[in-house]
Amino acid sequence: MRYLAYIYLFAAVLLTACQGGENKKKAGLKVSGEVKKLNPGVRIYLEEIDGSSFMAVDSTQVSGNNDFEFIVNIDQPSFYRVNFDDNQYVNFILNKTYVVFNADGYNLIGFAEVKGSPDTDYFFEIAAMREEFQRNLQNLNSQFRLARSGGDMKSALHLQQQYVVLEAQFNKSLKQKIWDIGPSITALFAINYLADVEKEFAFLDSLADRFQSALPNSKFTSQLLLQVNRMSKLAVGAVAPEIELPDPDGNPVKLSSLRGQHVLIDFWAGWCKPCRVENPNVVRMYNKYHDKGFEIFGVSLDRTREQWLAAIEQDGLMWEHGSELNYFHTQAAQDYSINAIPATYLIDPEGRIVGKNLRGPSLESKLEEIFQN
Repeated sequence: MRYLAYIYLFAAVLLTACQGGENKKKAGLKVSGEVKKLNPGVRIYLEEIDGSSFMAVDSTQVSGNNDFEFIVNIDQPSFYRVNFDDNQYVNFILNKTYVVFNADGYNLIGFAEVKGSPDTDYFFEIAAMREEFQRNLQNLNSQFRLARSGGDMKSALHLQQQYVVLEAQFNKSLKQKIWDIGPSITALFAINYLADVEKEFAFLDSLADRFQSALPNSKFTSQLLLQVNRMSKLAVGAVAPEIELPDPDGNPVKLSSLRGQHVLIDFWAGWCKPCRVENPNVVRMYNKYHDKGFEIFGVSLDRTREQWLAAIEQDGLMWEHGSELNYFHTQAAQDYSINAIPATYLIDPEGRIVGKNLRGPSLESKLEEIFQN
């Protein structure tokens, strides 16, 4: 199987650990290969991938026959790359089997072949699935822009619907592939490609059970369990974590003080353009349903009081507000795993989460469902 050496870096969530040693000095897994066009004596480096950084594990020189070899001891599956003196990089996963390379060695996008690593094969299968999805998505986006610029809103709406179907199909196929792969660190990497990980609690919980059974002592299992545990605290049906923040007058306001109403926790900021664009819709929903028991708690991630208060006044946000003026370091943002805004959580009168990331039509639809019953 042929692979291009520039294929993706591996996700930061999958940290690795290994111990390198001098070639052929101790038992371990063999990583060897042949380089087509690299001068003898040029150094080749074996590097551990840790997110977006690379840590040298070992190095060797190209022999007169243009081949090389490393012997690696590992405690568990790990992500690595072979660095051909910065001329070419080949990513792979080292698990329980020897790995053999055949590469150009001199061209960043040159030929590279990896044999003997099923986990690496899985990784490139996942990458190929995502590449196909991205190509189809770009094609739809191009058609959508043409339709909208030409005033053909019927076609634009149809293309939007096609996007929803395309994303759903990719998500379904990816989840099936992850499940088929089973307890492999490639499966954990592939989680990052799911359309909305926060909506996949049940799937990840089941996957964590499989990892815990097959790899109970693995750091990767521990990482997945931590992720699932965090998600369980924010899953639909869970009691929303308490929030206590100073309001614009400096007085503390608690989320729990709003019990008895449906409350939209709205993470936003005055500097956030998408938030400001969404605000008129939120105001409209507030005016429509406030008298029926709908409240909003605006959690601002602003950094200055002036910007925060100006946005409240300019956008007419007449509901409860709180802010530490501490950007994404705000405790509530940490407790709710907020890494992008706008972001929302809808909680019921008992304080349980009944919806997440609702805005625009999805917020309107959910509130209509609640208050028409």
